[in-house]
Amino acid sequence: MLITDNPAGLTHLAGTLHLRKRPIRVMHLADMLWKSLLGSR
Repeated sequence: MLITDNPAGLTHLAGTLHLRKRPIRVMHLADMLWKSLLGSR
């Protein structure tokens, strides 16, 4: 998993990884934090 705080960077990285067929998930920092908070309930 690759975490970034830049929306444009997220799109760029996700597109590049997809083209190179790399199974790496790209996620925005805020989404990762939100999911971690929801999981702690």
